[in-house]
Amino acid sequence: MPRLCSVLLAVTFAFFTFAAPATAQGDLDCYQFGSWNDAQATYDEIMYDDGWDWMGLDEDGDGLACECLYYGYECWTPWG
Repeated sequence: MPRLCSVLLAVTFAFFTFAAPATAQGDLDCYQFGSWNDAQATYDEIMYDDGWDWMGLDEDGDGLACECLYYGYECWTPWG
């Protein structure tokens, strides 16, 4: 039984370590990008690599990341 627990623990660790490697770069919000081009490039990369917008950079699903940067208005920030 202890050996089975060790194997299950190792498999669980491996799954969470390798299943979502993109999270290692961190979750960024639109206000943290220097430009819309940077935000769009990041969005395109995560869509290519992972197949879904896990950062939430495209709120309306139209393929345009961080529309606040694109249109030049203030992006949401956690402090107000």
